[in-house]
Amino acid sequence: MRKVCLIVCLFFSLALWGKEGDSCSNPLSAQYGEDLYVEGQPVWFLASLENFGNGMNAYWYSTDSLRLEAYLVCLAREPIYQRTIGPQGVFSLSLEELKHKLDSVTASLGLGQIDDILQIFPSVNVKAVPVSGQSGRIILQNLGEGPKTDCNNPLPVYMDATYILTDSANVYTLTHERQPDSLHVVWQAEDEELDTLPTIQVRYGSCDGDILGEAQTDSQGVYVVERQWMDSAYQQGDTLFFHVFAPTDGKIRFRPVTFTYAEVDTVLCEGKGLQLQDTLLTVSTSYTDTVIKSEGYRHFITHYELEVQPAPETNDTLYVGAAELPLQMQEVWIESEGNYSLRYQTAEGCDSIVHLQVYLQTFVRETSESSLKVYPTLAKTGTPVQIEWPEGYEKASLDLFDLSGRLLWSRDDQPTFIQLDKAGAYLLVMNGENGKGQTLLMAHD
Repeated sequence: MRKVCLIVCLFFSLALWGKEGDSCSNPLSAQYGEDLYVEGQPVWFLASLENFGNGMNAYWYSTDSLRLEAYLVCLAREPIYQRTIGPQGVFSLSLEELKHKLDSVTASLGLGQIDDILQIFPSVNVKAVPVSGQSGRIILQNLGEGPKTDCNNPLPVYMDATYILTDSANVYTLTHERQPDSLHVVWQAEDEELDTLPTIQVRYGSCDGDILGEAQTDSQGVYVVERQWMDSAYQQGDTLFFHVFAPTDGKIRFRPVTFTYAEVDTVLCEGKGLQLQDTLLTVSTSYTDTVIKSEGYRHFITHYELEVQPAPETNDTLYVGAAELPLQMQEVWIESEGNYSLRYQTAEGCDSIVHLQVYLQTFVRETSESSLKVYPTLAKTGTPVQIEWPEGYEKASLDLFDLSGRLLWSRDDQPTFIQLDKAGAYLLVMNGENGKGQTLLMAHD
């Protein structure tokens, strides 16, 4: 039994927090069952072997982590063993596991037989260091046992921390500063085959204050705390007390249910659509989308105001020689005169639709609002397109646009021909004091 001393002392001595313990020359001693407060500064203990039994549970309640270091000699530079317990951490150590750890440590240090070592070092110096200097509480219990809490010594509610229950008197406090959006108390029996459920009692203001509610958890082991109780405690700057009466050994967690809200106004092009988690929106609408994560305890709620803009539509004509047919424009094959609908994508990613009237013709084309003459309106890239200006348009100008509305060039020198060097569809617009006109030009390779 003496072989377990070296590591047992590390955990066994973390209980009697008092005025001592500020250095290894003024250490504290410890025993099971005490619930003690750590100020956030390193604390020293002198540990010796007592009745370890089958093992121990160490509970650390803090937003900080706790690092434990064990030294055979008070002023040694390096610890013989160290361990870190995370925030709201529970650390369990059985007798068999302890013996295995002890054998590994003594062998790696070449210290020889443990019985001989204990003759020289019957105790071990233990240093407990809150990693970020935050305060906390530590409780030691026999293996498998939870902290014994009552109205004189309740435990604070830490969200998602594991609390082990082995007694019917378990009291926890939730202060108004730490209120979540919603709160569930979640129960898990040690023996999952047992169908017994705990009773949760909620009191307001003090441990023996008014009872706000008392009921068993549901069949899934969940008790939902009323939001109005938390709101009242928050507004009054007061505390809620949770009494848990457990019919059997088990665990509870206080699970916060959070709701994150967002508003999104968006405009989409017709035919694009907005893909959400399990919904595709393709028309103008108002829609609220809820995404639930982390086992149902995190809700992301987004309200969408969606406007779907239809593709702009224009009408135009195309004059083409019979020798140019058949002709493919976009995904449409033009084989004869007639009406065709062409879809073009703009620079913004939206589509525009051109309703095109195709004519077979070998002579020049006049714009619909002037006598400007253009030929051919369908030409191979690099081929000159002839322009004949009407009389009286000395101050007229020409603008060339693509079908997305981007201005490609503007000229006021009244050219007699232009040249399209890139395949595509274009709109040629004339502006003058005496009128204006436009015509659709096509260039192909």
